[in-house]
Amino acid sequence: MRRAFNTVLTLLAGSIFLFSCKDCDDPQVTDVTKEDMAWLVYNTTTRATFVNEKQENVLYKFSGGAIQNVPGEGYSINDECIDKLDAQAFAMLQDTTKKNLGLVTYILKRPTQLEVRVGVENRGDWPINVGNPTFANHEVGGYLYNEVYEVLQDSTKPSDVKRVLYNPTHGILYVGFYNGKFLELTR
Repeated sequence: MRRAFNTVLTLLAGSIFLFSCKDCDDPQVTDVTKEDMAWLVYNTTTRATFVNEKQENVLYKFSGGAIQNVPGEGYSINDECIDKLDAQAFAMLQDTTKKNLGLVTYILKRPTQLEVRVGVENRGDWPINVGNPTFANHEVGGYLYNEVYEVLQDSTKPSDVKRVLYNPTHGILYVGFYNGKFLELTR
C-alpha cells in the first residue's frame, strides 16, 4: 500500500509539473471511458469476502483508488515539453484486519491501447490479455464465472504469487502462493 501511495504522490507531483510549462503546446490527452474504468471493478462501496487456506473468511474492502494523467509513450517526466498524456487508474482492496496483502486492479489507457493489470501488494502486478480470456467459463469457489483471465508466475520463493484468476465483473477471484496459501472469492 505504501508503494502504491508513493507512486501516486510522485505521479501527481509530476502532473502538476507537466501543466506548468509555459512554452509548450497543449498536450494531447487520452481520457479513460466508463468502459475502461469498468475493468477496475472495485469502488468505494466494494466489500469482498475471500476464504483462505484455513477455510477462514477474510473480509476485504475498498481502500483507495486514483486516476491521473502520465507522460505518453515515448515521453518521460523529465522531458521539458510533453505532447501526449496517457491516463492511468487503480483501485485497491485491503484486508480489514491488515493481516493479508492488498489486491489491486490497474489500467493504463493509451490512444490505441488499454492495458489492464492485476496485482498483489509487495508481490508484483501482471498484465492480462484484454479481450482474450484464458477461460470462457471457469468455476471458482463453487461459482461459475464467465471470461476468466489467468496469470501464472514462475518463482522459487515460497511467499511469491503462483496464480491469479480475474474476472471483469467480480475482480480478483483467486490468488494462490507457492507456499500453499491462497485467497478465494466467495459469495
